[in-house]
Amino acid sequence: MLKNGVEFIKALDLAIGVVKNEFIKDDLKRISPKIKEGISIGEAFDELRFVPPIFKGMIKVGDESGNMKDMFYELYSLFDEKLKNTIKKVLSLIEPIIITVMGLVVGTIVVSLMLTVMNVSNIKL
Repeated sequence: MLKNGVEFIKALDLAIGVVKNEFIKDDLKRISPKIKEGISIGEAFDELRFVPPIFKGMIKVGDESGNMKDMFYELYSLFDEKLKNTIKKVLSLIEPIIITVMGLVVGTIVVSLMLTVMNVSNIKL
């Protein structure tokens, strides 16, 4: 939003409206009036409890340098890459488990069919 010319306070208020997590929403609602009062964005974001220290540090640097647009984009890129890597790791751990379970299900079906065929062939007429 900042790259498209939306002022920071308006963008923050819009973001608060979209957030579903009440813990995060309350934290953001708490800092929004402080920023409106004149506290620097870096100091206000330093009070957030849900963000890692690297986020707070980069926001302070962006605030001091006056380059918030690029700093938020850099943070987005950093956390997006971290999320993609985490998803890849989780999927690589879950994949063998799913294959094993599917193999057991298919094996059980095959064994039950084989037993049925063998039992039918043993019936004497």
